[in-house]
Amino acid sequence: MIHGVDNPRIRDSAKCLSLIMATAIRPGSDTDTKAKIKAYGATTLEGKHVKIERDGAVRLQFVGKKGVSLDIPVENPKVAAMLKECAQKAGTDGKLFPATNARILRTYTHEVGAEDIKPKDFRTLLATRTAYEAVESIPPPATKAEFDKAVKKVGVAVSKKLGNTPTVALQSYISPDVFAKWEAGLGV
Repeated sequence: MIHGVDNPRIRDSAKCLSLIMATAIRPGSDTDTKAKIKAYGATTLEGKHVKIERDGAVRLQFVGKKGVSLDIPVENPKVAAMLKECAQKAGTDGKLFPATNARILRTYTHEVGAEDIKPKDFRTLLATRTAYEAVESIPPPATKAEFDKAVKKVGVAVSKKLGNTPTVALQSYISPDVFAKWEAGLGV
């Protein structure tokens, strides 16, 4: 058990990290980028970003990095319940996790994990897991052309999860090991 659950910084950081682990959203930053549209991440989300559907399902709807509109289903029931509670406490314009920010979250992640683990690493983990699932759902390619097409298809699946481009997903979030089985089958 983590000590200090009565500490708002620890409690909000734990909740925020569980959200990142469940949805792969970016941690966020309090730095003003002077962008035309304000972008949000896990540490900066507000109550207005939590949408509760008629059937009780929870979604996050907000503008992410580079002005990308995100609509993320929250499939983990515990995280969904936590978001409902946080949104109710926050109201429309209040932060979901008011006692944390990017720096505090990074420190918390180091304390509960290891010094070389960052909140972004959980985003990468979920991206790689999504890529493995996509690889398993696609028939193994028989040619280099099919391989390239299948890799792009995996990149698209991961980019939808992360809210970025397939190129960024493939370059920055998916371990090349994901494609090892396919490559071995092609003799690449």
